[in-house]
Formats: sequence, structure tokens, C-alpha cells
Amino acid sequence: MAINYALLGKYLAEMYEVQSIEERFQIFSRYLQILGFTGATYTFAPTMQMEALRQLPMVFLRTDTFPTEFLQDYSEKRFDRSDFTVRKVLNGETHPMDWREYELTGELLNEEVELIRLARERYGILNAISIPTTREHGAAGMSVISNKGDDEYKKIKQEQMDTLLAMVRVFHDINFNSRN
Repeated sequence: MAINYALLGKYLAEMYEVQSIEERFQIFSRYLQILGFTGATYTFAPTMQMEALRQLPMVFLRTDTFPTEFLQDYSEKRFDRSDFTVRKVLNGETHPMDWREYELTGELLNEEVELIRLARERYGILNAISIPTTREHGAAGMSVISNKGDDEYKKIKQEQMDTLLAMVRVFHDINFNSRN
């Protein structure tokens, strides 16, 4: 694993050419696919929402390739209550969380495993990784999905993970610090 600095440099230059989070997310989406991943969502929940307004569903930015039905059901059926990544972030987790790896560890609650299986079987999210980006002013993160099977996904992840993490951090930092 190594950062692809040539790709990251082009990505960074494009990110600073646009003004809105939506435009930056479109750029992120393009580069994500270059890395070999299928799609992504980005969410930010301010601390106040996390602490006092937990009944409100999270709001997502999503790539065109992320299954809309999954996000609709996630919001309407409050899947966040069975999402291990939400639980872990609220408990201070700051490292990337590979859904399949956690599913296979046996340490997740039954409803958390069922949500991962549902994502795979009903919505075609064969593999995913959730990357927390901040805990300062709330919970933010990117969930990156793949429609590739385990072996191909592991290869993509092994080759591209450092670049992916750098891209996610750049996306978050530019938007979090932007006055636009």
C-alpha cells in the first residue's frame, strides 16, 4: 500500500477549483471509481444532533452509483440503530471499519450482522468500508462500497487504501474548513 501521489495531486487541484461540497463530492466520486471502488456516501451529524436529537435520521451525500433504495430504507427504517459503524463512532472509533471483516469476527450484535447481510443480499453492497473523519464537532465519515467479491475487493483495498484514505481526509478537511 502506497499513496498514488500523482493521482492525489490531480484530485487536490480539482478540489480547490470548485466552491461547493456537492461539486467536490462529484470530483471525489470520479476519483473513487478510478481507484476501483463502486460508490460512496458522506455524512455529518453535529454533536447536538448526536446527543440531543438522536431520533433524527442522518443526511447523506451519495454518489450516483450508491443504491438509493438502501439509503431510503436506512433512513425510513432507522437502520442507523443497527449499524455497527454508528455504534463504534459514537464510542470513539477513529479507524476505518471494513464491514465484511467485522462481520466475520463474530464480535458484532446479531442485528448488526443482519444489516450487513441485508446490504449485500438486497442492495448489492458486497463489500464496504466506513471511514470516520472527525469527532471534534460531531460525527462525520465516508462509507465506500464495492460490488466486487471478497477476493477482488481485498486486492483493490490492498492496492488503493492509502490513496483512498488520503482522498477522504482531503474531501472532509476542505469542506469542513471551507467558508462556502
